Amino acid sequence: MRLKDLSFISNQMSGALISLSGEVVWCTMPRFDSSPIFSKLLDEEKGGSFDIKIQDEAKISQRYTAPNILETTFETIKGTAKITDFMPFGQSALIREVESSIDLEISLSPTFDYGRSKLNAEVKKDGIKFTLPGVAEGIEVKTFGLKPKINGSSILIKPGKGYIYLLYSQDVSKGLFSEKEIIFSYPKEGQERSIKYWEHLLPKSLWESSNLPGEGLNSLSKIYSSSISAILGLFFAPSGAPVSAPTTSLPEAIGESRNWDYRFIWVRDSCIMSQALIRAGLPKEGKKIIQFLMRIMDFSGKPFSQPVYELDGSSPTPERTIDWLSGFNGSKPVRVGNSAYKQVQLDVEGFFINALYTYYSETKDKAFLSESIWAVEYCADWVSKNWKLSDAGLWEESEKREFTFSKVMMWSTLDKAGKIAIELGMRDRWHDKADEIKKWTMENCTVNGYFSKYPGTDQVDAALLNIPIVGFIEATNPLFSSTLKKIEKDLVLGGYVFRYRHDSMGEAKHPFSLCSGWLSQIYALEGRNNEAIGIIQNLAKIGKKSGLVGEHVDVENEDFLGNYPQGFAHAGIILAINEIKNSMGLKQLGSKDAK
Repeated sequence: MRLKDLSFISNQMSGALISLSGEVVWCTMPRFDSSPIFSKLLDEEKGGSFDIKIQDEAKISQRYTAPNILETTFETIKGTAKITDFMPFGQSALIREVESSIDLEISLSPTFDYGRSKLNAEVKKDGIKFTLPGVAEGIEVKTFGLKPKINGSSILIKPGKGYIYLLYSQDVSKGLFSEKEIIFSYPKEGQERSIKYWEHLLPKSLWESSNLPGEGLNSLSKIYSSSISAILGLFFAPSGAPVSAPTTSLPEAIGESRNWDYRFIWVRDSCIMSQALIRAGLPKEGKKIIQFLMRIMDFSGKPFSQPVYELDGSSPTPERTIDWLSGFNGSKPVRVGNSAYKQVQLDVEGFFINALYTYYSETKDKAFLSESIWAVEYCADWVSKNWKLSDAGLWEESEKREFTFSKVMMWSTLDKAGKIAIELGMRDRWHDKADEIKKWTMENCTVNGYFSKYPGTDQVDAALLNIPIVGFIEATNPLFSSTLKKIEKDLVLGGYVFRYRHDSMGEAKHPFSLCSGWLSQIYALEGRNNEAIGIIQNLAKIGKKSGLVGEHVDVENEDFLGNYPQGFAHAGIILAINEIKNSMGLKQLGSKDAK
């Protein structure tokens, strides 16, 4: 199974991945972090899927007809079938509109408890109920407008037009085949309203961005609009913040153990996504993330006492392994939960303040800035007192160090806090401390004329690319120019960027998609626009079918690895493309109509 062939849909509560053949290979309900009802992605035999089969060979094509609305078309010598998939808002459901002139066979194998519990199928009028003995929750599938022939867990459909409605219920006695069935009997209206929701959230001026101005930028139109759509699809609507990815345990390298659960809200990732949405002309959505992060701040200690949170802002559940699943292409273990919440990461307050500062810079919303000053002051005061601490760093290293990037982001916390204070007519009381951090970093975190990953090493990491992006020094500063040359020499391969070469777990096997976005931004800042465009074109070429991007790039096999789609990788693409536009002297992407 290749990740680049998978498309993503969502209802901002949960999400699904659908293969090029129209098979649902991953779907969690009722939330992104729930046990998947289909997880063939992690085990082709035990995981279960929602498949569509046809008798003859077919030419298959896919496209998004609106954000998070996917259409799969099968063309055969006998006729055509078109399946439109969407997840209606306000329900734990997946609905498939069928319009076909040929016979179709629908095959379902839902599971609970990460594939360990296969459900029993009970044939009902026009559908199937999947349950376990003594368990209230279940999966129900019902057809509307079709004349199905049901055989066990399969549904045979003759030519026609209608809907296949899958509903997860915590209590199936109140589901599709109960006295409450009338409230679920409007799939067409659900489809129309879902389309209207997405088109309202993401106007056509951004979604249909095929007219990106500027030489070379037109080739990035699909990945730009798909990146915005993907980030919005990753939002968990009740909290107003995005999960980092909708999947767990997709490996950084096939057959190895770097397999993590990313169905959580990382402060850093969320802030990068917030900045991307703001820059793309969607500041209201970016603001939602900032507001969520303020709601979960710790008033009695480090503002963000952990780098990662559950969807509701609580601490993640302890990490455990799912030993009975074979893993993506045999890559074990499959993990649920994430132990990163135990770490201390000192850069995250800087990412938060940068997101807030970006929001104000784009909107001039001084009222919200004033409402947020308490959070700004608390972050800046805490950093002022604690900037000398060591941490796990951006890359979540096992050994604590005084990472250069962490120092730069703590400086950025104080720098932006001071700017915000001045905007509100207040005194910048962190200026001297910011200068102290900058002086220490310049004296201790450089070697041989360039910035190093941490004091005492000659290694570099891709996080150093952010030094001019956050304004620590200019991109043209000789010290950064030397750093860039060192990064290009050590970490750049064929236009793709490794985050580092080694860590405590061994060698980094593949480039990191987000870092390509950072390098593209740097090239744009330097006026190297053709190179900046080329870097994003590399990612777009691999993800050309879906427009989606994963965490890592398998250059040799031209595929993505790691959890998919990856929110902050898409954010890096959006920010890079907007930086290229700025460099080319073109108007910022987005429009007042989109705000």
